[in-house]
Amino acid sequence: MKKQEEQMELSLYYHAVEIELEILHSKEMILDESNQCIDNLFDCPQVQISLFLEDTSLILEVWEVVYLTSQKTSHFVCLLNNGTFLCTCMINKTHGYPCRHFYRVMTLTSTARFHIGLVNQRWYKDILQGTDISNKEFVAISSMKMSALKTHSLPTQFLNSNGSAIQVGASAINTEITKSISKKRKFGELWGLGRKVMVDVIENNNEDTYRELCEVFLSIQKKLQPRIVVDNSNGGVSNSNNNGESDNIMNIRNPVERRPKGRPKSNKRMKNTLELSNTKTQYTCKLCKQKGHNSKTCKEKLDNANKENEVFER
Repeated sequence: MKKQEEQMELSLYYHAVEIELEILHSKEMILDESNQCIDNLFDCPQVQISLFLEDTSLILEVWEVVYLTSQKTSHFVCLLNNGTFLCTCMINKTHGYPCRHFYRVMTLTSTARFHIGLVNQRWYKDILQGTDISNKEFVAISSMKMSALKTHSLPTQFLNSNGSAIQVGASAINTEITKSISKKRKFGELWGLGRKVMVDVIENNNEDTYRELCEVFLSIQKKLQPRIVVDNSNGGVSNSNNNGESDNIMNIRNPVERRPKGRPKSNKRMKNTLELSNTKTQYTCKLCKQKGHNSKTCKEKLDNANKENEVFER
């Protein structure tokens, strides 16, 4: 519902005009995608109707939809005779729900009608999975009446691209997809509820509630976490779960260690008693060649500097 509300709000920023099918081929322009990705372009058509739809007899009306502030690119919405539509934005194919361009066209013509079948089944709740939606009614919001020249025979049941009523089957692939989506939905519900409870507990700064919540989490973790029991009879490790079933786990050994050549760099060489010496290192002056000081603290250097200063003052 949030995705559909977002698309409905965005539809107010567009303007739509009905065009003839012959004009569609001349208005569709080929975009230069050599220097940039087409997905990064704002409101850029993702496909050409002339290349995507081979049988043009299925088209009832063609509408050109442009953005109000930027009319450089146009989207084209084709209303088909089976109650569906095609749009160059491809949101109905990639995301699985009607786009903002279709909602804008719905406000201008009664041929564009909404049906729950336009929303892909992966967006349905678990209780609605597998229900027959072919008998659901179409919803038209446009108050404009069709002229006598373009009266269309619109279907009363929602049809797919093959022209037959949609039958919701329970194939193996759909079952796996439904299970995967169900897991994600359960994770989202638990994560959202848990996050809300944790935020409320921290904001209230109640120690009793905090401890109670921690105890609940720990008790659930103990119930779900399998217990690892060491079997001394065969030297292996067995995994026992809450149901009392035990499965042998492969005994994983430690990785093989390889010693590199030479002495380890981290360990220093131990010196013998002859190498140990308490005498400190004595510096040798470069100027006077005497030990015990260096050239910076040499007395001869200081005396020569004082003599030069006296001569300069005279």
